Amino acid sequence: MTNRQHVYRTLLKGPIALAALVFLPACATPREQTLRQTHTEVGEAFPSHTVDPATLTSLDDYLAAAYQRNPQLRAAYHRWEAALEGVPQARTLEDPSLTGTLFLEQMDTRYKVSLSQMFPAWGTLRLRTNQAGARAQAAMHAFEAERLDLFERVVRALMEYQYLEQATRSTAEHVRLLEELQEVITARYRSGSTQYPDWIKIRIEQERAQDRLAGLQDQRLYRSEVLAALLHLQPDAPLPWISNLAFSAPPADAIRFEDLLPQLDILNPELRAMDAAIEVAEHAVHLARRRGWPRLMIGAEWMVMEGMEGQGDDTDVGLMAGITLPLWRSGYRAARRAAQAEQEARQQDRQNRHNQVRAELAMATTQYQDASRRLERFNTSLLPQAQQAIRVARQAYADGRMEFAGMIDAYRTLLDLQLLAARAEADRGIALADIGCCLGDPETLFEKEP
Repeated sequence: MTNRQHVYRTLLKGPIALAALVFLPACATPREQTLRQTHTEVGEAFPSHTVDPATLTSLDDYLAAAYQRNPQLRAAYHRWEAALEGVPQARTLEDPSLTGTLFLEQMDTRYKVSLSQMFPAWGTLRLRTNQAGARAQAAMHAFEAERLDLFERVVRALMEYQYLEQATRSTAEHVRLLEELQEVITARYRSGSTQYPDWIKIRIEQERAQDRLAGLQDQRLYRSEVLAALLHLQPDAPLPWISNLAFSAPPADAIRFEDLLPQLDILNPELRAMDAAIEVAEHAVHLARRRGWPRLMIGAEWMVMEGMEGQGDDTDVGLMAGITLPLWRSGYRAARRAAQAEQEARQQDRQNRHNQVRAELAMATTQYQDASRRLERFNTSLLPQAQQAIRVARQAYADGRMEFAGMIDAYRTLLDLQLLAARAEADRGIALADIGCCLGDPETLFEKEP
């Protein structure tokens, strides 16, 4: 090997190493690896399949179908996927530049080929990679927040659907009792034991109750469609009634705002997504500073030159280096100010959302305690008393010791209390779902009944 060839090979080592750095894929960061593994595990539970509405008999069935089929949740999953794919893009250098020059006029140099690579300012790739990782983490927490929001909407729709079922059943039973009473009143009226106004009143009460029942039955289609929309279903008929959602609610004294508050910042996925968004903005501030730093360019040229008479062409290799000249400082300063303003805005948004979630948690715990207290009072005291009042009123009316209006009031009171008890049960379930969504772990609150 001649000395000249040795020099060429030595000079080419730099560009060859540079090309290897450009074209070989960069390694994934630990954060990216963790996010991709989590994304894969979540995606394995996402295969959409046909759901038979007749098989939906419990809260778990509805939640499983919603998680697998809801389009909004799947959209959040794909946004997370898109953010993940931004990480390898962020850590990749710009494409190298390959140019060729052919000289048309007679010159010493016949043609040359140049290969150059532009490098960003020191630390820019690391900052961009960390920023993209934080953006992907924010998308992951946003997906989890969307999943919790779906949980709350499914529970709310189910509670309203169950309330409608209980209200329909109670009203239908009320209509049946009035029909039995109407038969008694008719018999007594024919025998002369009852006045005509009593017969008219029972007929009016029947019409009122039947109209109320028809209104509840008309609501079933709407409530069913709300629930089916969350599951991405289009059933031919209203979804089947759910007689029991099969979960045991915690005691009211176990749900205390002051005990749950410390978990808010740790577990709430929406706040964690905003923390990741703040990290994205912090990296943007550092990247804006580096926009005013020079960028380095390194390259190599291969030239073919006309040789001496009677000899072949000569070749030569040259190395190139250069930097950018960031002269227009006003634009760079404006970029830094914009990035800092965006960072401050996201911090304020996060504080505002924390205040809102705190208030939502306080309201949900208060509603849960209130609904639990009402439900216990209805079940242990008021409903048994109202049922006892019905039996006493019927006997007193039969003995002539009570007016007909008093007996009708007893029937109305029982129905109203039954509806209020059903409403309290629905409110308790909705409040429990709200509490769980604020804390980021609603499933643990909805424990299955033994």
